[in-house]
Amino acid sequence: MRNITFSALLILMVFPVVANATVFGGSNLGFGGYEEFSAMEPTPPYDRSEYSMNAYRSDVESYIQNAKEYTENADNDVKRIREAQEEALSKANRVVEEYNSTARGY
Repeated sequence: MRNITFSALLILMVFPVVANATVFGGSNLGFGGYEEFSAMEPTPPYDRSEYSMNAYRSDVESYIQNAKEYTENADNDVKRIREAQEEALSKANRVVEEYNSTARGY
């Protein structure tokens, strides 16, 4: 019985339980696992005309925006995983507390 009580306290100390919050936003998680960043890199133009350089700049800006979106989605996925971990620990702690109360006869 002491081991279970100690385990519950250890879990509470190491993994603080926070209020559940729903994460809104995109995700990179796919059916086959975590997708890597796969946007096609822009290539420099063959000539340095104003039109070519403007098109290249636009491609670079688009690539950067895709990379930002990918990293924001990755952050959302990390938050979702942390929430799932916290929920599992919360449930485990609740079961341990219930066991300890029952074992003590409360």
